Formats: sequence, C-alpha cells, structure tokens
Amino acid sequence: MSNKLSYCRWLIPTGSARPHTGPNALPNETVDRILTLRYELRKCAEVIWFYLTNNEGVCVSLSSVKRTLARNHEYDRPKHKKKLYRTNINRPTVTKPGGLVEIDTVHSVDPNTRTRKCIYTVIDLATRMSYARVYPRLSPACAAETALLARDTFGFTFSVLQSDNGSEFSKFFRDRISCWHYP
Repeated sequence: MSNKLSYCRWLIPTGSARPHTGPNALPNETVDRILTLRYELRKCAEVIWFYLTNNEGVCVSLSSVKRTLARNHEYDRPKHKKKLYRTNINRPTVTKPGGLVEIDTVHSVDPNTRTRKCIYTVIDLATRMSYARVYPRLSPACAAETALLARDTFGFTFSVLQSDNGSEFSKFFRDRISCWHYP
C-alpha cells in the first residue's frame, strides 16, 4: 500500500494568505483627498493633516497621512539627521601586563531559587588572565573589592582600568580605586 502512495503526488499551488485590506484601513475617499491636497497645496504632511482635520472635518491621524503619502511615494522622509560626532579616545596600546584591564558585571538568576547573582569579572588584555567573584547584590563596594582582589591575584598593578558606565562603577568605585596604595 505504501509503495503505491509513493507515486501519488499532488501539486496544489497555494496563494498568499495576506489580507488585501485591514479593518482599520482609511477609506478610499480619504486617501484620494490626501493625495489631491498634496498635489494642490504642495505642502508637507503636517499641513495636509491640519487642513483635513480643521477645514474639512476629516478624522485622520498625522501618522496615517504620512503613511499614505509614503505608500504613494509622495512623502520624503528627512534625508539626513544631524549627526552627533563624538571624540573617540583611542584605546591605549597594551605593552605590559596591567596596561589595560577591563572590568564588567554579568547578571544571573538561579532558576531554582529565583535569586539574583552578580558576577564581577576582571580581564587583563595583555596576559588574558581573568578573575571573577560572585556577589548577591550590585554595588560599587563589591566592584572595588573584586578589582583589588584581582590585582593581588594577578601580582601586578593596573595602569588603566576600563569599565562600562554601569551603576556599580560610580563615584564611590572611582574614589576607592584611585586611593589604592600600590606595593
């Protein structure tokens, strides 16, 4: 029986299941009026929307006017946003151990007990040595203690300690790190 069914093949083409219109689509009259006003007034979407809602009493949103104009290639979005140029500080070249050390925090939730754990990690980029400590909470004191213990474990001082702008690397952390007494 299964041998006979292997020769039976049906090719049933399926069409797109995408709806041709939505329940909240604008009426065709409104779309036509938006395009007519765009052609007549040669104004932006905001002016067309204001004219429709105040002068003609048509209830349509500004985003619908913009979407209709964009769909019919009558609305040009702003070409260029003003770019914000930031001065980028070049990463220091790593020439010796401790020249550039990165510190960050990994957050983890134990699925069994639903307790949050904060894993503080320290990585030296020259030697690729790493150090990690687990704490139950996120705090600048825990971050500073981890950096201090990592320095003692690695056996060399840190010239540059790089971190993200997390709340655990606040002013308290910077003050605690800056007052280290190097051996």
